[in-house]
Amino acid sequence: IAKATAAVSRLFDTLFDLSRMDHQQLKVRNEPLNIAEVMEDLRDQYEPVARAKDVELRMRTVRGELTTDPVLVRRMIGNVVSNAIKFTPPGKKVLISARTRGPTVLVEVWDQGVGIAPAELRKVFLEFYKVAGAAENAEGFGLGLSIVARLAHVLDTRLSVRSRPGKGTVFRMSIGASKSLAPIRSRQERSA
Repeated sequence: IAKATAAVSRLFDTLFDLSRMDHQQLKVRNEPLNIAEVMEDLRDQYEPVARAKDVELRMRTVRGELTTDPVLVRRMIGNVVSNAIKFTPPGKKVLISARTRGPTVLVEVWDQGVGIAPAELRKVFLEFYKVAGAAENAEGFGLGLSIVARLAHVLDTRLSVRSRPGKGTVFRMSIGASKSLAPIRSRQERSA
């Protein structure tokens, strides 16, 4: 009963968020955002989830600032990372990377999961849509990527997805104008 109540509560919260975005009631607060801090926070947040599933989570990023909404950017990237871990089998990897592309930061989330058939790629951003074959084994309502698409729109972020069934998927988010960016190494690279 407790699990079902929590699931219904999460569903209602998500639906309220979608409604606010659809009615332009979501306020974007543009302020400086340190992309390296965001990436490291997301790694720290999702590393235990990945480890519990025996999925290796890796990260590469750049140092520097963006001007955008830190809360919404974290949520957008976090939803994609959560999905990547969810659909990646044990023993495989998920990579989160941030690098410069002209005046923007390109954030990519690569997984070695089940992949998405070409006919389904456009549908993954629809509400309540779950990829055939993957949905049976995953919790959730099929709303995470719908929220990602709406957040990308609100944040003026270019969002794309590429996938190969049986090989994995990569989501790309081209975020905001950046300044003073320089590469930094991940923990794994520093310890090697």
